[in-house]
Amino acid sequence: TIQDITNQKQVEQTLKMQKDEIESYNTELLATTEALKENNIRINKLYQNLKTNESKLIDAKIKAEESDKLKTAFLANLSHEIRTPMNAIIGFSRLLSNTDNTQDKHIQFVDIIINNSELLLSIVNDILSISQIEAGQININKNKFDINLLVKELYSVFKHSVTVKNIEFDLNILNPEKEVFLYSDESKIKQILHNLISNAIKFTNEGHIELGYKLKDNVYE
Repeated sequence: TIQDITNQKQVEQTLKMQKDEIESYNTELLATTEALKENNIRINKLYQNLKTNESKLIDAKIKAEESDKLKTAFLANLSHEIRTPMNAIIGFSRLLSNTDNTQDKHIQFVDIIINNSELLLSIVNDILSISQIEAGQININKNKFDINLLVKELYSVFKHSVTVKNIEFDLNILNPEKEVFLYSDESKIKQILHNLISNAIKFTNEGHIELGYKLKDNVYE
C-alpha cells in the first residue's frame, strides 16, 4: 500500500541519517584518535627530553660537587705551599740583620730568599693560570727563546732546595755553551717545567733528579 511505501521510505531515510551520523562520528573519532596518538608521541618526546635533562643535571651536580672538593683540597694545599716560601723569606730576612754573619753566610741567605721569592711568584702564577682556565681566557703567546738559558735558570732556582734535601740534582742539556732556540710560549713552558721540578723535589726523598732535554728524530723532548 501507499502507506506502507511511505513508512518504508521514512525508515530508510531515518536509517540513512543514522548511518551518516555514525560515519560522521567515526570520522571524528578517527581524527581524535590520530590527535591522541600525536599527543602521545609529543608527550613521550617531552618525557625523554626531561629524562635526558635530568640525567645531565645529575651529572652536572656530581661534577660541581667534585669540583668543589678539588677546589677545597687545592686551597688547603695552597695555603701550605704559600706558607713554606713565605716562612723562609721572613726567617732568612731576619737572619740578614745579624751583623755577625760572614760574607758567605750573607750571600747564602740572599740566595735562599731569592729562590723562595721565585717559588712564591710561581705559586701566584699558578693561581692566576687556574683562574684564566676556568674563565676560558687562557692565551698562547708564542715567541723565540733559548731553551738552554731557560733550563739553566730553573736549575739555579731549585739547586738550593735540592741540596737541603740531600739529593742529587743533575743538569743534562745539549751544547750548554750555545744557544738552542725554540718557538713556543716561553712563560707556559717555564711554568710547566717549574711545577714538574717542584713536584719531583717534593716527592723524592733519596736518589737524584735530572733536568734537561734530548734531541730525538729532530724533536726536542
